[in-house]
Amino acid sequence: MPRKTPCRACKKRQRGCFYHQNSSVCVRCTKLKLTCIPIDNLPDDDDDVLPKEYIPKTLEYWRYQVTQLDQEMKYLERNVRECSTMAKQGQWQLSVEDGKLKLQTAIKSIEEMIMYSRASLRYISPFKGLFNNVPIRCENATFTPILRAFRKMFTRVINEPDRPRLAEEQLQTTSEHYRTIIDHIIHVYFQYKNPRLPFLHAPTFFEHYRNLADPLSCPVTLAVCVNTVCTSRRHLDYSADERRHLAEFFYTKCKAILVDIFDAPSRKLETIFSVTFLHHYVTFILLQPSEARRLVTIAYLLCRELDSQADDNDVPAMRILIHRHSMFAENALSVLSFLMDERPSPYSLLCARLMETIPGEDDATCQNIDMYNHLLPFVTNPQLRAAMDPMDHMISGGSDHVTLEAVFRLDLMVHEWWKGLPNHLRVCDDLFAENATSSIQQNTSIHKAIVFSCAHATLLRLYACLITPERFPQDGDSPTGDDESNHEELVMLLNERAKNVIMRSSDALLSTILHIHHTQADMPPPMLEFLSRAIYGLFTVSLCPTVQIPLSIQQKFNQAMHAMSLQFPADNQIAPSSSPLDAFMITQQISNFDVYRSRPLPGYALVSDILCTTHTYLQSHFVRGPDGSWSWSSFLGVFANALMRGSLIL
Repeated sequence: MPRKTPCRACKKRQRGCFYHQNSSVCVRCTKLKLTCIPIDNLPDDDDDVLPKEYIPKTLEYWRYQVTQLDQEMKYLERNVRECSTMAKQGQWQLSVEDGKLKLQTAIKSIEEMIMYSRASLRYISPFKGLFNNVPIRCENATFTPILRAFRKMFTRVINEPDRPRLAEEQLQTTSEHYRTIIDHIIHVYFQYKNPRLPFLHAPTFFEHYRNLADPLSCPVTLAVCVNTVCTSRRHLDYSADERRHLAEFFYTKCKAILVDIFDAPSRKLETIFSVTFLHHYVTFILLQPSEARRLVTIAYLLCRELDSQADDNDVPAMRILIHRHSMFAENALSVLSFLMDERPSPYSLLCARLMETIPGEDDATCQNIDMYNHLLPFVTNPQLRAAMDPMDHMISGGSDHVTLEAVFRLDLMVHEWWKGLPNHLRVCDDLFAENATSSIQQNTSIHKAIVFSCAHATLLRLYACLITPERFPQDGDSPTGDDESNHEELVMLLNERAKNVIMRSSDALLSTILHIHHTQADMPPPMLEFLSRAIYGLFTVSLCPTVQIPLSIQQKFNQAMHAMSLQFPADNQIAPSSSPLDAFMITQQISNFDVYRSRPLPGYALVSDILCTTHTYLQSHFVRGPDGSWSWSSFLGVFANALMRGSLIL
């Protein structure tokens, strides 16, 4: 029965206050072992009813936060001092001997060597500072209204009614044989999904799972089932309706448990693990990004709290798992912020961390962690960020520029990073080697394929925005004569370089996708993002008047798009005649969003419709796009950017 006046603990946390008949302590306070004090009996000087042992922990947590801020301030101050040192103009004594230019001034540090390198490019090079000081404005391949319309399309369901819940008799039918279903789903998860994203320690979980009297009482088990049912395509023989039925059954029970344990001090880990697995279902199946962000924020704060309370006596496996879930929460918040907000994500600059292996993890998991740790220095490289941030700004609808120095340094960095990889992660010695395609066909390692695809997707991401570069003169800068001729020539060379790289990288990437489709049981989630980069790159090249997409690449593109479409349930897709996307690109309004909501898996229906419509459009306009082509290019840019920010759709 509900109490007429709630107790202090329930009122403060805005929870329903219920109590058993003839009992003076509410159900929630009994579970959490809190002092149940009705509002009427609350002393004037009482602020909270949480046990006193929480006060020292709270103080310790905030001391830890202050310490972290102090360390970050010292790190930033050191960077400022280093930048100030490098900004100083050095004096260099040069001489000419036997027709050769020699440096007479001694170089005593790395900083001085970098200063001299930049000075030589700026003052001695015949290009006279073009590399460093003169920015290059790239053709803006998108505009803000497209991005806003995409966000509106994604978030419109926030104010719309949910899909009808399962009837009670349907829940009862599922409950009668749930144990066999759960056993099979858990087996599929640990065989195919956990090695790729190791959010659980298999030996520890199976020991816990075997001791469960009822799996429906464990929120982590329920959340794993929700995630696996929605994402494992070839390993679970269910229709789209059956997947939605099972996912909703497990999600309903899991969320009911989470409501009770959100603020239970002893069940924080269960909350974190459960939210990680539910995020995909809530975001991409239910299309409820606001609810997903609420859940992920709770999990992220709990991760920070547990991390601050960790000590040397903690179990290493739990500490490592908390770090993994914390990184996932940061990434998920970045994706959700990009999809929902009109401002750049505040989480986009968060630093990722190397992953540790846990004793007892299988070889497949360790190999995936090793691949991740080799990719991490690449995707977090400062040179990558310096070149890509302006690109992302342009794709998001802004106006920006990039220097030639940043472009050339990034191109060089990609190739140097590739050559520095160990042999077990490299398909071939050079990204553009003549035997690269044949090496892909002979490759049996999924890790080599993913790393190879990541490198080419990065080059596509860079050069797709440089198809039509234009020198962007600064205030007071108006080159004339030979200088202007040099600038124009370099811009033309950059344009030709961009076209060449896009063609070759797209060919390599499409070949890799097709090889994975024919040799692997499932398509790795990053391949959808990589494919979107190839789509965007090929589309921008196809709009150049002097470029013809080779027939071989067009054929690979068609086959790759077909292979990717097979990753989505066939009985969940939108018929071309029912798709609202053509009207959306003209009006930037979705007039019939219910066509997606009527499908069992709405998010998958939306993404598969984007791919299908894009494929149909590009098949007809590879040579020359009609008016409005840049609208589709804009849409593809936004779509690729959303996937790039970590949305593991598949």
